[in-house]
Amino acid sequence: MALIYDIMSDYHLIDKTTRDDAFGGVKPVYQVGASFQAKVIEDSSTEATVAEKQTSTEFFTVVTKGVKLDYHDIFRRDSDKEYFIVTSRQRDSEAPAQSTIQLAKATCERWEVPNGVIVDEGSSGTT
Repeated sequence: MALIYDIMSDYHLIDKTTRDDAFGGVKPVYQVGASFQAKVIEDSSTEATVAEKQTSTEFFTVVTKGVKLDYHDIFRRDSDKEYFIVTSRQRDSEAPAQSTIQLAKATCERWEVPNGVIVDEGSSGTT
């Protein structure tokens, strides 16, 4: 069972908040949140390959341990600072409560921080 967990890497959830802008409105700001362990794997199914060619979007599966991702949650892989957005409901594929391996999976896509929107890492700086 330890081998399953050994392939996992460090990730961080990205929390969306808002701040006042200079024009009397608000702008979204993304902040680095809680850390968790996961593995992101490229989806190489026939359906994903066809969809990638039609949309130029890369599709992935994320397997997590100890965190439940919701639809449209954003997270970052720490090793290369790649961002992903969840495109399914992870609770539909959780391991049963009696299982000794508590993993869950969801689908996700590569995500880019919109122009002009800051990812604030607090004292760590900005990306």
